[in-house]
Formats: sequence, C-alpha cells, structure tokens
Amino acid sequence: MRGMVTKEGSVAPERSVLLKEWLGRHGIKAVIFDLDDTLLDTHALIEEKLNAFKLFFHEHFPEKAPEELDRLIDEADMKVFETHSVSNERWNGLTTLVMASCGGTSDLYQQGAGILLSMYDDSPKPLPRAYETVRAFRSAVPHLGVVTHANEAYTNLKLAKTGFGELFDHVQIADEWGHKSADDWRQAIQALGVEPRETLVIGDSVRGDMRAAREAGVVHLVNLPSPWEVYRLGDLPEGVIRVEKIGAVIPALLHNP
Repeated sequence: MRGMVTKEGSVAPERSVLLKEWLGRHGIKAVIFDLDDTLLDTHALIEEKLNAFKLFFHEHFPEKAPEELDRLIDEADMKVFETHSVSNERWNGLTTLVMASCGGTSDLYQQGAGILLSMYDDSPKPLPRAYETVRAFRSAVPHLGVVTHANEAYTNLKLAKTGFGELFDHVQIADEWGHKSADDWRQAIQALGVEPRETLVIGDSVRGDMRAAREAGVVHLVNLPSPWEVYRLGDLPEGVIRVEKIGAVIPALLHNP
C-alpha cells in the first residue's frame, strides 16, 4: 500500500489511522500486554547469565565434562523452575542443586549465584519495534496496561529503564512464585475500567496469557511464539491471532477482518 513505508522504528501515520479504525470496529477500548519476551528480550538476558554460570562451573570443575555439566545445570534449572517459578530465589535454588552435585565451597556458591543474580542490575532490552508498537496502540485506544509475572522491584526497574512505564495506565504484577491466572487479567481489566470483550491481550504464554485471558472473558487475543518451551505448552484457544514477532502485530490485525 502506497504511503505506508516509513523509516525503521516508526509507525506510518496511515497505519496508525487504520489501527484506530480496526480497534474501533471491534469495540476494543484497552490493550494489555505481557512484558517479558513479548516486549522485552528477557530470554536473551537469562541465557547470557546461564551461559556465564555454566562457564564458571566448567572452570572450577574441570574433571567434569562440559557437556555433562551443562546437562546437569539445565535439568536443575527445570526442577527449580517448578518449585520457585520466576522468583529471584530461583537462582539461589539452582546454585544449591548444582553445588550439591558438584561439591565446592561456600565462596564458590556465592560467586555462582552472584553471576545469575547480576541480571537484576539491569533491564532486558526491548525487542525490535516493541516500543514503537506500544506507542501506536497508545495513540489508538484510551487504555493501555501490562500483566506481568515477575518480581515487583525488578518489574519497576525494567519499566523505568526502557521507558515503557510512562506508556501504561496500569501494571498488574502476578505472584512471582506462581503462574499468571484469569484473576490477574480480570483485575487488570477492571483497573482499566473496561469490559473483557473490550480488551485486546498480547502475550507469548499459552497458559498464562492466552488461556488465562480467555478464561477471564477476553475474546481478542494475539499470541507470539515464546522462546521458552514451558510457555508454549498447551492448546491455544479458538480465534487467537498468531504472529512471529511484536513488530508484526499491527499488520496482522489489519489483515484480519
């Protein structure tokens, strides 16, 4: 379509008008996003720290094959995720399990855990075109929110450092020791003063975003592929719009009747 091409990182004015019209036709007054791995590349930051953690143990336990250590750490991470979810204590729990298998001193424990916990000193980077996409929705609907499953202090840091915080009317933080539920989405929708049928939800987790939001009464759902296998498990509700990246959300909506 002529007139729709714009420089990288911005949304064409024509597309913004079309987006507002599309949302209006569907009666959507609020858009609520998941945060991690929907708007922020949290997966990349965690993988960076986990790889540094693995290299640390390769160096201090050279008698163990690197492949064996990596497998041990990956299996321990899956176990501790089941018990600690996304809490900060997950990383202390992971270090405890690995040290129990490898041995080592308390000093090594502190150093190893410190590598993982250092991720909380900074924010993950926004995914490509995430900020521009949120700004486009900001100009197209009266209400914008986030429902995120994370530590509260770290969520506030991420929102402040990335500039996303100034764009949202409400931030709903789900229990970091559990999973996002329909109640989390209901509370966010109520806080924005709209009805579930007037809400569009965008997220990467099948269970915590798509299924939980649908249980809360949300009809309009957009799903991005999660980089984490655990968040891809389960069947998507009927009618979900699937896109490959956050920057493709608006074009995907405009191509749906």
